[in-house]
Amino acid sequence: MKYCKECNNYFEDDSLTVCPYCKDRQLPLYDVEKTEEKEMSPQKRTTVRILSAIALIILACLFIWGVDWLLGLLKGLF
Repeated sequence: MKYCKECNNYFEDDSLTVCPYCKDRQLPLYDVEKTEEKEMSPQKRTTVRILSAIALIILACLFIWGVDWLLGLLKGLF
C-alpha cells in the first residue's frame, strides 16, 4: 500500500511511484503497512467499562468535594 503525504490518499497499487493526483509536481509515494485492528474480547470490554464508570464516579466525587470545600472556605472568610 502506498501513501501520498500531499493529498492524504492511500493507493492499493504497489507499482505506483508518483501520486496520480499530484503527478504534475512529481511527489513520491511512501510505503505503509496495512494494520488490522483487533477487536476487544467481551471480558476485556466489560472490564474497561466498569473501570471507566468507577473512574467517572471518583472524578465526580472529587469535583463535588472540591467545590464544597471551596464554598466552605469562602463562607468562612465572609
